[in-house]
Amino acid sequence: MFIFYDFETSSKEPFGQILNYYFVLTDSSWHFYQELEGFVQLNPVQLPDIDAILTTKIDVGWLQEKGESEAVAAQRIHAFLTAILAQYDTVTLVGFNSNAFDLNFLRGLLLRYGYNPYLKFKNKDALHFLYHVAFLYSDAFPWVKKVNQENAYYSFSLEEMAKAFGVLQDQQAHTAKEDVMVLISLIQYIEHFFKISFSSFNPFQIRDEENGVRGLGRQRCRSDEFKWQYRSWAALAPHSGLWVCLKAFIEAGHTNDYLSCIYYKNPNKSFFILEPRYEAEDLLTYQKILEMPFFIEVSKNPYGYFEMTKKNWDIEYQIHELGFNRLDLLLPLIQELYDHPDRWEKRMQKLLETYQKSKNIQDKYFLQLYNRSYLNISKSSSQAATYIKNRYVLGLLHKDPQEFQPFHVAFSRLRALCKEEDCPAFLHSLCQYYQSFSSTFSLSTDLL
Repeated sequence: MFIFYDFETSSKEPFGQILNYYFVLTDSSWHFYQELEGFVQLNPVQLPDIDAILTTKIDVGWLQEKGESEAVAAQRIHAFLTAILAQYDTVTLVGFNSNAFDLNFLRGLLLRYGYNPYLKFKNKDALHFLYHVAFLYSDAFPWVKKVNQENAYYSFSLEEMAKAFGVLQDQQAHTAKEDVMVLISLIQYIEHFFKISFSSFNPFQIRDEENGVRGLGRQRCRSDEFKWQYRSWAALAPHSGLWVCLKAFIEAGHTNDYLSCIYYKNPNKSFFILEPRYEAEDLLTYQKILEMPFFIEVSKNPYGYFEMTKKNWDIEYQIHELGFNRLDLLLPLIQELYDHPDRWEKRMQKLLETYQKSKNIQDKYFLQLYNRSYLNISKSSSQAATYIKNRYVLGLLHKDPQEFQPFHVAFSRLRALCKEEDCPAFLHSLCQYYQSFSSTFSLSTDLL
């Protein structure tokens, strides 16, 4: 069984919020069984990105009036998903670019309200299916070439692909339900046209030939210059999921930054189909890797790789860093907070007494997530002031400071857009929300 799903969000960053969601349960014959849809009000500390609203065209004024609270959305989604898991032995979550985007938002939403975010689904990304079909049937695939200011590239966006295959005639509506329906229609068409089964498609395959070298091969992958190209990989340690990109390894020889050429391939999320073909120089490179002390150490202790590659990002980019032990501690606290928000101050004081002096980063994340859960529930602007400043004024929560746009810059841009003659109503609504947000948190004076 499949659950197709899609989200429209307030930001591309994971500390953003789901604004519109849709799930539908289907079987491999495309019979529809159950569905769940909703629109979600913005939390007190959520300020939508302008580009996100330009894409979704959601009227945030309407959203605040007609949408359900995020707490209700989390409860409905959790109940829907767990009921299906209890009914069927195997259920696969399917979206478009979902393994890299939607899945993170789903897990973040569940965690905010005290639900275990690691539900036992399989995950399949339909974007990987498109890659596979394009690389396998390159001559028959309707490649869409785009040109931007920097370079030319082949687009795999859902809208471009749906138009290229003729399953979408007009502009994509960008509601969660419409996107799911377009995706299902696109998969059905591709199955019929190429005689290939989505259900049988396995995005993670390590193919070995009898006379080949196990753990060495090439993968077909995207390329800006060509429609696709081969990339050579070598296994670093059996069953560890760690692979060395041979091209990156050769380039790393100039800087000795060999850590950068190692990649973790998650069998439940990655698109990784390794073909048992390689050149003689690939085998020589692999043998060199296996003899180097650095790679020998990593292969002996694969966990050390994850320790060496830890990121100094905000916890909401990497909620897995909380650890399962602290997850068990956090979830009942969040449930209590949701039922009794007035208990937050006393509970937070006790937690600080216990964990504030801890040098364990997971304890810091634990306190951080608990505190943010209160901000998502409480309407107290005084408690939110530090978070608002760090997120929207200083950009301290963003993993890429170069992409951060401070509040005053974003608001100036939004005001300029609203002065244009053909400015849509949803942008005027967003501008009013920005103004109200600014007044609530004194962004115009205290923080700018």
